[in-house]
Parts: sequence; structure tokens; C-alpha cells
Amino acid sequence: MYTYRPVTERMQRMRERIRDRVVVNTAERAVILTEAYKKYEKVDPMIKRPLTFKELCEKMTVFVEDDEIIVGGKGPHLFSSPAYPEWGVSDWILEPLDKGEWTLREDGLLHNPDDEPIRLAISPEDYQALKSVIGYWQ
Repeated sequence: MYTYRPVTERMQRMRERIRDRVVVNTAERAVILTEAYKKYEKVDPMIKRPLTFKELCEKMTVFVEDDEIIVGGKGPHLFSSPAYPEWGVSDWILEPLDKGEWTLREDGLLHNPDDEPIRLAISPEDYQALKSVIGYWQ
């Protein structure tokens, strides 16, 4: 029978990061996209989409984590969950926040209830930013 060698320190660190992760919702993409859509409002949709993508590429934060071989993620955190307002309003994140179901913790982020299977968080600033741009997409 084949015996596997022990996992490397790098892989052990990455495994722990993934197991202990908190997915952080961000408004960065939604804010940049909304500003770009407003800026290019009169432009033909065939041109508007590439221009807004260019704005996203130029302005979004690129996150590079130690131990990664393939770098770059969807947002400014290790486990970011950006909002995609052009696909539909992000009520799933705003509704429980508006109801006060999420709590502000010592790390400065609003966290979902502990009994939920996926740990989520959002900063109060990102929450306000999402609320400010969501009207444009409704």
C-alpha cells in the first residue's frame, strides 16, 4: 500500500485559512460599477460593457495572499464576496442587516448569526455603500 508523505507547511497553513474562513462581503465592485454605468449612461451597451470592465480592472483592489501560487481574487480580502448589482439587487445581504440580525463584533465587522452554516461578515462602511448604490439598480 502507498504511504503518502506528510503535508507541507504551506499546504497546512492554507488548509487552516480555508477551514477558519469568514467570507467578507464587499461593496467595492458595486460602487465602481455603479459609477462607471452612470459615467457611460449614454453610451451604446456594446461599448458600455467593455468600458465598465476596464474601470473595474483599473480600480479594484488586487489581493495577493502569502503561499498562493495563482494570485488575485474577487476582492480586497482573502475570502471576498463582491456584490454584482447588474445581475440583481443584493437583498439577500441587505435584508438581514436591515432587520438587525447581524452583530457588530470586536473586529469591526458585522457578522451573521453563529448558527448559520457559512460565516459571513461585512464592514459597516460597505453596508452603507451597498445601500447607497442599490437604488440605481432597482
